[in-house]
Amino acid sequence: MSTTLPFEPPEEANQAKPEAAEGEAKPLAGAGADDGRTGRLVGVARRMEATGLGCPGDALREALGTCPPDERRLLKELLSTTGADGRLHPRWKPVALATGRWGCGPWVFSLPYRLRQHVWSEFGWQYVVAEWVSPEVPALAALSSAPLLRMAAATQAPYEGLFFFIFGRKPTEEEVTATRACLEVAQRGATIPPRGVPQELGRRLMRVLSETLAPWLTQVRNTPRATCPASGRNFPTSNPGHAVGNLCQSLVAWHMDSVLLTLETPLADTQARLVAMWHEGVVVEAQYGSTAGDVLYAALTAPLALPNGTSVRFPAQLEWRDNLGGTP
Repeated sequence: MSTTLPFEPPEEANQAKPEAAEGEAKPLAGAGADDGRTGRLVGVARRMEATGLGCPGDALREALGTCPPDERRLLKELLSTTGADGRLHPRWKPVALATGRWGCGPWVFSLPYRLRQHVWSEFGWQYVVAEWVSPEVPALAALSSAPLLRMAAATQAPYEGLFFFIFGRKPTEEEVTATRACLEVAQRGATIPPRGVPQELGRRLMRVLSETLAPWLTQVRNTPRATCPASGRNFPTSNPGHAVGNLCQSLVAWHMDSVLLTLETPLADTQARLVAMWHEGVVVEAQYGSTAGDVLYAALTAPLALPNGTSVRFPAQLEWRDNLGGTP
């Protein structure tokens, strides 16, 4: 169960930046062995592609004449996937990147918010966007086994929880931002607060976070390649910061794939269908009155079991929408 904090944290979902380097979708060995899951994920991708994404509104097509050249190119590519059913059918690519993250051609969520909001769900249906909240905190907690991070990961708002367990009080919005920034550099082995963080706050955050992560970071640096305990993927540690980032993304990607492989049948039973991958979650199209939200929430918050006998949960949030807009 999630830890209840003595305050109501603001709703916020972290959106990881897309990776640039692609990797091969190879079967894995050791912990997290493939067991045919890559082929099953390809099947999920092809069915998702066949289902398609809602209906592009007239305003989306009209935008071709007014949007900047880079947006125009992406928009043309997306509209070129429109099928005879009037829906968009981008091509989804499971295990496309070296960490196991998905890709998409074209990447529909690279469209600016003002354009995505003109992709509408089918009449009588709504989009349900289900996302993990700040998944890098539970990922770091699982990888490092640090008690402080594990406590923060057990809350519904990990960065707010992390601040609370360090300072013993509710954080302001600015303090949550500072906590996020400090953890990002601390996981790379830095001990100096990043720019923009108030000096005294940054010093205390970095001291605690650096001490928390130091034993695990030392282990990462002392091995030629670091292995993700869930996926079995391994990464060179010549740049420890990159290795840590790849380990976290690989663990999150593996867990998301596991969720996907359990979702299709339960969603169909609730008059819903999987239609897209999101930043750290999924997009489902569900009929009005569907209980798909309950199915999604249960799947995303189910614990991830690790080979060392521990488990970690990723807090999640849901949002019902008529279009693909919302917070970019």
